[in-house]
Amino acid sequence: MIVEKYGGSSLSSVGKIKTVAKHVVEVSKKEKVVVVVSAMGKETDNLIGDMKKVSGEEPPEELMDRLLVTGEERTAVFLTAAINGLGKRAECLTGRDIKLETDEEKRIKGVRNVGIIKDLLETDCVVVVTGFQGIIEKTNRIVTLGRGGSDLTAIAIAAALEADYCKNFTDVDGIYTVDPRIVPNARRFDRVSYNRLIGLTGVGKGKFTDRSIILALNLGVKIWVCISSSLGESTGGTLVCSGGGVEEMETQDQTGLVVQRAEQIKLYGIPNKPGAAAGIFGGLSDINIVDSAQSTNKKSADITLFFLEEDKEKIMARLRSVKENTDLIREISDPVSVSGLALVCPLMKEKPNYFYRVFDAIHRRANANVESFSSSNITILVIVSRKDEVKAARALASEFQLVD
Repeated sequence: MIVEKYGGSSLSSVGKIKTVAKHVVEVSKKEKVVVVVSAMGKETDNLIGDMKKVSGEEPPEELMDRLLVTGEERTAVFLTAAINGLGKRAECLTGRDIKLETDEEKRIKGVRNVGIIKDLLETDCVVVVTGFQGIIEKTNRIVTLGRGGSDLTAIAIAAALEADYCKNFTDVDGIYTVDPRIVPNARRFDRVSYNRLIGLTGVGKGKFTDRSIILALNLGVKIWVCISSSLGESTGGTLVCSGGGVEEMETQDQTGLVVQRAEQIKLYGIPNKPGAAAGIFGGLSDINIVDSAQSTNKKSADITLFFLEEDKEKIMARLRSVKENTDLIREISDPVSVSGLALVCPLMKEKPNYFYRVFDAIHRRANANVESFSSSNITILVIVSRKDEVKAARALASEFQLVD
């Protein structure tokens, strides 16, 4: 028994859905199959955009959830119909049908009605399940699971069914040292452990969130990441599983490069007084801040924020409200499109020349400017102009031997 998960790029057109259906039918001749689907292409983004146009303001979360789940439901119906059209019986289930329960914070608690899936599989039926959606345990309210929600759904179902593995079909054939769309000769991992992948979250086009990897680790679900048959030929993909073997040896190179596009704004004139930063960030507590930096003088401070483009309107509205109603912000800059390049290496502390090599490579190989930077124990993050993203990423990939 296997669980297959298809991302939006694999299902972005009727033609691709038909191709996926043919693949599923072939697999079902040898295996019992559960298919978890995302919304078609950019459907979720389109729904969010339309809701903003209709509501004219930030809509209630419950109403937004009720809208967004329709994207996956539409895809599931189409794929179910395509499979049936090929002469193979298929049934469509939602997060409510399988009772994928969450707490108030939308953290998955379990698949409470896994029996409905098992019963259908016993009748030689392909089961198609909507990803990204569940229900709150106490209220039975439908909710969306957030970024990587379909991955979370597939992993939870695979664990509940004790499936052999969860096969994740996407638009990149595995986990790479760096996004192969940006660096075409990036090196692909044949096998990678959960722990290693957590450190490299975002590498290889950001296939997983930390949350998805941790769930798979906790539940012991193996993940096989490979390209969808609707997008191209597979070269084998990457198996994500528990550690062990040569990949965990100290000598194994674990370096990767994460490329994250973001919007940058600067907040000027923040008073140097207790509670000032808390007053600003309190209004942003439900928004993912990719990174931040601060510079100070005796009287005031300036804060630079980096966030996803999808959050731009929301974050700007919140900050303007803070500026208008408090004395915490003197000026807010216009958003600027930038790219964050995060070099991740667990052994960075052992190699003090990493900082020099990063800045030298971007200057010498890419002739680009680093606008700002930050670091942690295993990561150096540099911010460059969006126009310099590709050449800077390729410079770092070449400098740190992340390519074949």
